Amino acid sequence: MQNAARWRSFFGATFVFLLIAASRISTLSLTDRELHTDEVWAVWQTLGTPVNVALETTWPPGFASVVYLWKSFVGLHPIALRLLSVLLFMLGCAFVYRVMHRLRGEQSALIALLAYSSITLSAFFATQLRSYILVYSLLPLAFWLTLRYFDRPRLRRALPLALTLAAMFYTSYTSIFPFALLGLYTLVVYRRAVWRWWLPALIALPVALPEMLRVSTVVSQRAQNVGQNLGDILPALGGLYRGYIHQDSAVWMLLFVVATAFLIWQQRPLKAQTIGVLLWTLTPVLLYLFDDYLGLYYPIYSWFVVLGLVLWLAWGLSYTPRLLQWASLVFFVLMLFTPIRLNAFTTTEPRLGRSLEWLTEHAQWGDVIVIDPNWHNPYCDCIQSEAFDYFAQVFFPQGFTILDHPRLYDRRVWYLSTVDREDPDTLNAIRDNRIEGIFSGPATSLLRLYEGPPDIVGTLFENGMRFHGADVIDEPPGLLVRREGDSIRLRLWWSVDEPPQFDYSVALHIYGNGEVIAQSDSAPQLVSPDDPSETSRWTPERFYIEERELQLPLTLSTTTRPIYLVVYQSWDGVRIPAPGVNENTVLPIYTLHTKAW
Repeated sequence: MQNAARWRSFFGATFVFLLIAASRISTLSLTDRELHTDEVWAVWQTLGTPVNVALETTWPPGFASVVYLWKSFVGLHPIALRLLSVLLFMLGCAFVYRVMHRLRGEQSALIALLAYSSITLSAFFATQLRSYILVYSLLPLAFWLTLRYFDRPRLRRALPLALTLAAMFYTSYTSIFPFALLGLYTLVVYRRAVWRWWLPALIALPVALPEMLRVSTVVSQRAQNVGQNLGDILPALGGLYRGYIHQDSAVWMLLFVVATAFLIWQQRPLKAQTIGVLLWTLTPVLLYLFDDYLGLYYPIYSWFVVLGLVLWLAWGLSYTPRLLQWASLVFFVLMLFTPIRLNAFTTTEPRLGRSLEWLTEHAQWGDVIVIDPNWHNPYCDCIQSEAFDYFAQVFFPQGFTILDHPRLYDRRVWYLSTVDREDPDTLNAIRDNRIEGIFSGPATSLLRLYEGPPDIVGTLFENGMRFHGADVIDEPPGLLVRREGDSIRLRLWWSVDEPPQFDYSVALHIYGNGEVIAQSDSAPQLVSPDDPSETSRWTPERFYIEERELQLPLTLSTTTRPIYLVVYQSWDGVRIPAPGVNENTVLPIYTLHTKAW
């Protein structure tokens, strides 16, 4: 019977862990959200050497070092990087399970596991590439190792505890507050035995000493003007507690009330362990009183409170009737698969990564990117340059030509700027002999294509129409040979030196054995709906672009054929001469290679 119970416990816990992992990977949209500014910074500072990462980062180097090692194995793609946070979070869930199992038992451990993983701040950390996820996952480990060490103080138990505490300090300076909470818990539970901390402290202090020598500068800067106007204490406390939960807070608060009532009723008086956890949950009171000095009265900064809340909730719910326990578990599972709202914890994502990923599908060989000079202005509400560097390495590892100013011979220029804050000289230079095209991105980092014609001088027809060349539009691009039955699309560039007197038609012809085997014949088929198809309405100093498609016949020989351009009068069929036309008054514009099956 005991073996059967252990196997049921094993498979039940395994199922819950798989459920948590699936929820974090799928429902919380790892693939739909790109890295925001803080996450980009977490990656960008690891793009240097190991010495840069370990010694020159502004904040503790622990998480940056982990990211450096992780990206060395998996690369720089945002999905792969964020998967690190999911895996670290899963370790934290395992440690929460072990803590509650040691304190109360199997059933309460499952409740704590699901509550911890479904609370909104946990869901946020689990899919964010920030240092909080590492220290957030190390805290349950430190709690569990503390219980093990104080129950049976040994060097082999003190050593992993000391190293975990040092790792937390190397990850976040805010870890000193959970250190104090662990000390308070052991004082309440183990009382005089609290002196046993001397051994872990003796091991941890020398390990953490190099980082302690750096911390004074950061703390002094942090201590200046960190407070905020919190208002009355009770509404402020309620706001912070709701901040950890953020979604469906009414149900969560009801569960906390029920759990507290059952725990107090069943224990009477409270055990030392529950008193220690209760004091942990009341930490926001101290954060409120000392906010002028600490500046931690935010859900993200006071992340360590969540562990106490979860342990208290699970402990109390373990005393409730089995039906209520199962109802709580169902609620937690539903919360697992409820997408979170990021605006409570972070700024809006920049979408620069999405724009550059979109660019991989639309860029062509020889394209260049021009970055507006004002985009580098530190006072501009733009995306940081390090974000561009990171995403460029992700989506263009082979490199991309980046300029501060367009060159005359650059046909296709991608212009990165902030709308209404463009540098006038740069914008005018880009617009010179180029037209606006497709674009992507928000107003703060708009990426737009400016495209010029293949032939800036062009071929002037006698009716005043000037042909500036043709582009072949292929999917995939760069095809050299066409098969029987294929189609070919061409983009034709036009301008006029002066408005033509009449409305002319345009034709594309492919000949075989002296006969037309494929053609497109009509008035100009302009891409822009705002441009007139009547050539008599065309105006100088602008380009007109049309796209045409030619369908090849089903029977072709393996050969080379020109594609000819014809400009003619639709009312009588008379063709208009131009330099380069042959005896039939047709202009060869492209050489087509065909291959028979």
